[in-house]
Amino acid sequence: MLTVRADRLSFTLPSSLDELTFGQSQALSTAEPADLRQILLILSALPESEFRTQTATLRRIEIADLINTHLSFIFDLADAADYPLPERVTIGGKVIAIPQKLGTSATVAQWWDLETKLDELKLPETGAPLHQIAPLLLSIFLCPAIQSEPYADIEQAYAVLPLIDSIPCTQALPIAAFFLSSYERPVSYGISYSKVTAKPRMMNWLNRRLSTFAAWTRSPIITRS
Repeated sequence: MLTVRADRLSFTLPSSLDELTFGQSQALSTAEPADLRQILLILSALPESEFRTQTATLRRIEIADLINTHLSFIFDLADAADYPLPERVTIGGKVIAIPQKLGTSATVAQWWDLETKLDELKLPETGAPLHQIAPLLLSIFLCPAIQSEPYADIEQAYAVLPLIDSIPCTQALPIAAFFLSSYERPVSYGISYSKVTAKPRMMNWLNRRLSTFAAWTRSPIITRS
């Protein structure tokens, strides 16, 4: 993790995809590529009010340089789904074994709720972004193990979403991709997933911005932990 100190504020930021949570990756996937404020708030998990009141001298160019220099991995979110499928994942302090055969282990209630919610999303028949489907797949198929009770209702899945948001995206997205590949409906209906799109436009924008600003003298103090 990176520790950043600016004026009276100290906060940590992920320093690799492995340290980026699933919840953060979900938020980044819909963030405007040039919205530095939104990106910093997502990665720091701090309210905007903290930056407004505690970092009077932190300038926009410093934030741009921080993201460009230390956080460029966020533009490679598409790579997270290609990480190896874990056999187990720790969620809420509990070690969960990943179901390997959904065709025989998943219940009718799980399949029905998944199909209902996918219909409500009105996804395109091809190229549906994985980040749109992943929360459903993960919460529905992992909640029985997380809660140690059989699946009966979609509300159980909703209840575990905050816990799932906290696991690394390099574990969550491969699991979601695996669950999707195990789901029979994408084969029969032509629904597939596409990786979270990386945003090179953000890198280009940052580089242009950095080249137009004069060198700044006061920088946030950054340390690795």
